[in-house]
Amino acid sequence: MSGPKKGEKENPQMKYLVKKSMRQIDPESEFIDFDCRVVAIEIGDNVWEGLITNLDEAEFPPEALGFIYHLRWRIEQSFSWLKYGIGMKRIHSIKAEYIIQEIYSSLIFYNLVSEIKKCVLESS
Repeated sequence: MSGPKKGEKENPQMKYLVKKSMRQIDPESEFIDFDCRVVAIEIGDNVWEGLITNLDEAEFPPEALGFIYHLRWRIEQSFSWLKYGIGMKRIHSIKAEYIIQEIYSSLIFYNLVSEIKKCVLESS
């Protein structure tokens, strides 16, 4: 990850786009073309979810997207549990090496506290 380039801080449009992690931007264009489709899938009894995707319609019909979404949701729940469990709700760093350091320190702290908790519960 790299920070804004020279001159980007003065341009409010570029500042916004850099914050949104856009990697390749046409500086002459106000908008970025993005081809996608919106698919409504039923996730429960009369409960619908809208998905925005750029996956090919012939290869990924709505039924397949529903199945993939269901599988992906379990992964998202696991990451959410892990993220909140180790206190990584927000990352405070900007540079990649500091983000990695922050993640490792949170994991180490979580494991240390877990071991202390286990020892306390075993001794009582």
